[in-house]
Amino acid sequence: MGPEEIIIPVVAITSICITLFGLYYLRNKENMALIERGINPRSASPDEPRRFSALKYGLMFVGGGLGLAVAFLVERALAKVSIEKYPEELANGQVFERTVTRTEDFPQLYFAFIILGAGLGLVTAYLLLRNATKDR
Repeated sequence: MGPEEIIIPVVAITSICITLFGLYYLRNKENMALIERGINPRSASPDEPRRFSALKYGLMFVGGGLGLAVAFLVERALAKVSIEKYPEELANGQVFERTVTRTEDFPQLYFAFIILGAGLGLVTAYLLLRNATKDR
């Protein structure tokens, strides 16, 4: 066993534990601040369902889907096709050329455009919600 096989799980478990501790600590700190102000922490959070959450998530997924489509189109436009020919000899002595076609992949485009599209969807949802609540 190499050191990488030991370090990766240890770092992952330590990161998860620190994250959970941090969340618990910050929630406790927030509750203590609310108690100091005389506010009940359990009644501070609204019990009503979140309004327009379907719109927000719908626009986020539409933006992610559009980002995926744009990434596919951009990758197709940027792809370099290379054709390689390999001579091969059959058992009966005939020689023919095998043609192999390869294209370059750009996986980072997919991540970038999906995140960009989802972010634009959330910004659009925010602007729509701000205008909807301003009219009230």
